[in-house]
Amino acid sequence: MLRAENVPVAWAVTDNGTAEHTEARITLTWGGGKTTKLVVDMTRGSHKIFHIGTKGLGVK
Repeated sequence: MLRAENVPVAWAVTDNGTAEHTEARITLTWGGGKTTKLVVDMTRGSHKIFHIGTKGLGVK
């Protein structure tokens, strides 16, 4: 849950990972149509986050 003075009006998440890890691509859409994109890489089994950034690590 996002709580702030200015929160996104919409969001979308897609999985672009492999069998070993999840690469969640997150798009936040703000009022006025501007977007913020980020990638969260995590292990599939334990959901341990090992990277957050604007590009995925491409772990194979």
